[in-house]
Amino acid sequence: MNPRSDQGSISHSNRRPSLRKTMLGAGLALALSASTISTSMAAETPASKADQVSSSIAARSASSGKSMSPGALAPAGLPRPAATQAGREELVSTPIPDEPNIPSYGTTTDKGGRPLAFVVSGGYGGSLNVIDLKNKRKIDVEKTVLDKDGAELYPWGYATLSNRHVVAACSNGRLYDIDPDTYTVKRLGDDGSSNKNYEEISRRGSFYWDVVADEHDRLYIASSSEGHGGRVLTYDAKSGRWGDLTGSRIQEGERDVRSIAYENGVVYVGTGMTKPSIYRIPTANPRAQRLNVPAALRKGSGSVASLEAKGGRLYVTMSDMRNADGSLICDGACALDPNTGALLGEARSFTKRVVARPGEAKKVYYFATAKNPRTGASERNLMEHNPDDGSERPVFTNDEFADNLSRSAWVTHDVFVSTNINRDGITVYDAKAKTGATFKAKLNIAPRRIQSMIAPSDGKLYAGWFMHTRKIARIDPASRSYSLLPQSLKQVESFAQSGDWLVSGLYTGGMLESRNLKTGETRKPIEVAKGKNQDRPFAMTSVANGRVAVGTVPGYGERGGALGFYDVAKNQMEPNLVYLLKDLPVADPALRGSLDGLSPISMAYRDGKLYVGTTARGGSGSEFEHSGKSEGKVFVFDVAKQTVTAVKTPVPGFEQYAVTALTFGDDGKLYGTTGGYVFELNPNTLDVVKRAKVSGGKEVNRSQLVYKSGMLYGVFQPGTALFPVSAQTFKVSAPVARGVSGLVRGTDGNLYYAKGPSIYRYTPN
Repeated sequence: MNPRSDQGSISHSNRRPSLRKTMLGAGLALALSASTISTSMAAETPASKADQVSSSIAARSASSGKSMSPGALAPAGLPRPAATQAGREELVSTPIPDEPNIPSYGTTTDKGGRPLAFVVSGGYGGSLNVIDLKNKRKIDVEKTVLDKDGAELYPWGYATLSNRHVVAACSNGRLYDIDPDTYTVKRLGDDGSSNKNYEEISRRGSFYWDVVADEHDRLYIASSSEGHGGRVLTYDAKSGRWGDLTGSRIQEGERDVRSIAYENGVVYVGTGMTKPSIYRIPTANPRAQRLNVPAALRKGSGSVASLEAKGGRLYVTMSDMRNADGSLICDGACALDPNTGALLGEARSFTKRVVARPGEAKKVYYFATAKNPRTGASERNLMEHNPDDGSERPVFTNDEFADNLSRSAWVTHDVFVSTNINRDGITVYDAKAKTGATFKAKLNIAPRRIQSMIAPSDGKLYAGWFMHTRKIARIDPASRSYSLLPQSLKQVESFAQSGDWLVSGLYTGGMLESRNLKTGETRKPIEVAKGKNQDRPFAMTSVANGRVAVGTVPGYGERGGALGFYDVAKNQMEPNLVYLLKDLPVADPALRGSLDGLSPISMAYRDGKLYVGTTARGGSGSEFEHSGKSEGKVFVFDVAKQTVTAVKTPVPGFEQYAVTALTFGDDGKLYGTTGGYVFELNPNTLDVVKRAKVSGGKEVNRSQLVYKSGMLYGVFQPGTALFPVSAQTFKVSAPVARGVSGLVRGTDGNLYYAKGPSIYRYTPN
């Protein structure tokens, strides 16, 4: 799973951390406070949750003596909407998942020696949970919001310092210091004690994947940046000084340092996503030395998912660990020589995370399942691996064992803790007492960003969040209430309706899942493009005869998407009708090769013809040639003949590398957008009828375009701003909102969109 939000319309990579405050009003802080709910509320009716949020906001507003407009609730880090003289914007709902998202967690002890876990639920602000591991309970704390400005964040790594403080490294490119005695949080880089050289160094990393501390409380940060590449940034917790370990990107052409480990004066890093590699960096002479790892670990794409250095071995897991014949090189994690990269052995970790234990010189631990030799039943175990003889043994068995292990899973030599990633559930094991249990802590849940939305014929709105969940939200715009509906544990990238069926395009694995809007029946997910390495169904639209056209982008580091047709009644892709774009049949041989390396990102359908907009972007971390060949194109696909009949570039010469949205207006005309342009096409020839520059934006991801009463409303870069455009004259008006995603036209004729975790209704004058 790759959580970077550059797959959607808002990119972390464009948001550089800085000392300036994000654009927030008091309203957002109140909304975050009110919206950060506990999983203990899951038993309440969905409407009561929404009502509680609204009531809390209203009550706090009244107590402060200040009125709060929906515009005051703009999400963190996103600009406030423009003045809305052209219409009215109203807050409809802030649907919140009923389960947390926990990429990782940190551990420590308080001044009395009590073991603690810091579990931050990812989302806006990040919601801090302090877990008393001795008594197996959540401790009530005064402030649960990790980021004081409500920034969207997901903590991917934690490190524990010698003063017992825990530091969280987060997806917004920030570090947070958590005090184990007061439970207060300090955002590092904000004040004089923690910002030495920060302004310069912070520019070099916009996403933090992991962090590790050495014996001197120096932190090494696995960072990512579109412009500066993957680097190892440093922070000295004693002096407050920031640095860049090697002073350059670790691997040329790689955006991410994805994983990191430390032992005996050496930092080890794993990169991704196009040519994942492992490097050794002595801290005394910080020059990156690439290890010569086995061929199966030198893939053309993917990432080094995790590293752990222990007892003279480097334990490595990657997104793909198969040999050329498809066999696994290691059944879990590979143990490599940390000096050369030679394969020494393996550790049978089922979740690709191996952890060390204080006081153990060589042994490592991991989660695995195994059959009980007496009963034959599958058991969930914490396993101990001895590298001296390659043996393993179960240390602790629990039917509900939470399988998400962090680097600091062993709090002390005697206390172990693990969590689930996408649901409440914490496992604690006391090695001295040889007792353990898994319990629900009633974890706080942070509001999450809505990235996909649809307004089908039943008059409701359906929305999916960023990061994996087991639910989607169904919102009633009339009552402003919402309910949560079950789905597979995936991230919704797109929606489409065909008859009574709502179809969700799911990441990971490029899957589709359908739900009957009348009966509620949900069917087993199916894969869009088997054997074609496709990952995210970004574009879908209903076509004739109960089918849905589906467009996907490929897996990590790859280029070249796919187009296929889903038979809704049979719940299957139509046989032999799933193509890589480069392999699409063409009516004219001159069109052959014009779609090579491109992926479908937008769609519209009319009278047997499917109109598809392309993007140059591929899977996460892939790169493309910035030339005319990569510019966003529109092609016509005759669905009956299964043939491409025309290909055109609607905005040539302006570095517009994606046709981000396509739609037919009520006037029957075909309209489209790029990151900064709007255009009308002749649907028969694809000739440009008219075109206008809306902004200076560039984009390679999907967007939205809606027609209403002679006006086009489109979302453009920069700032995912919602611009009204006259469909007749193409006169562009000032944006009416910013930070917009999931724009749709409801069955009531109003426009609906998300800004961060909240859904708004916009009614033009």
